[in-house]
Amino acid sequence: MTSPKSTRVGLTRLVDWNDKSTPWDLQYSILKWCDGQAGNWFHAPNMPAAVSNLYDIWTATCVTRVNTIKINSPNTMWPDQVDVEVWCSRVGNSTWDMSHVFTDNRSNQPVILASAVNTLCSVDDTLTKSKPVPHADQIKQLVMDPPFKITATQRGFERPTGSDSIYTSEAIVRLVDCDALGHVNNAKYMFLTVDALNDAFANHTMFKHMQIDEALGEVDAVHLSYMGQMKPNDRYSFSSR
Repeated sequence: MTSPKSTRVGLTRLVDWNDKSTPWDLQYSILKWCDGQAGNWFHAPNMPAAVSNLYDIWTATCVTRVNTIKINSPNTMWPDQVDVEVWCSRVGNSTWDMSHVFTDNRSNQPVILASAVNTLCSVDDTLTKSKPVPHADQIKQLVMDPPFKITATQRGFERPTGSDSIYTSEAIVRLVDCDALGHVNNAKYMFLTVDALNDAFANHTMFKHMQIDEALGEVDAVHLSYMGQMKPNDRYSFSSR
């Protein structure tokens, strides 16, 4: 069922996109926006009480499970003032999707700069076990189509089996890598990935002919799946394939 237009929130505002001189700064900012600004949808006009209940979960016991972004314009083309639309695009038993579209409206022909979908999971106080989304049937009446489709495999949280990696970079989580909740936020993985790629480019002969900014500048989609919480002093590894 198509929702009233008022449930799809359009925002035009001056957004601090950090330093847009590198592609990964922009990718990080988009992911961070999706992680922290979904609440704009909850405060749209004429929202029913069921959505307010969903907001309470989002601010208390909610985990971002998956972030997927598609970037249409390079970081050098992004203006500071961006029109951002936010809406709910799927509701399941214990998860729901929030969709986002970032548009440059400076000309008579708006340009879609990027689109994103992030999957949120309702969890208990331990942040480990999922729990049902309350009033899911009412919220489903407000669902609108996402800007792009995410497959069940992409939304899944299975750990990869086996490895055909050609280079693995290992590191330890630093305190500065963690957010106020004491674990690594999904968006922060962009910077950890860049650190791992830089290590690979500097120490592996297969990558030494490449420039990291050129490689990431060609990235037009980013997909992050949450598998567990990393905390300070945890050891982790990245594999380049």
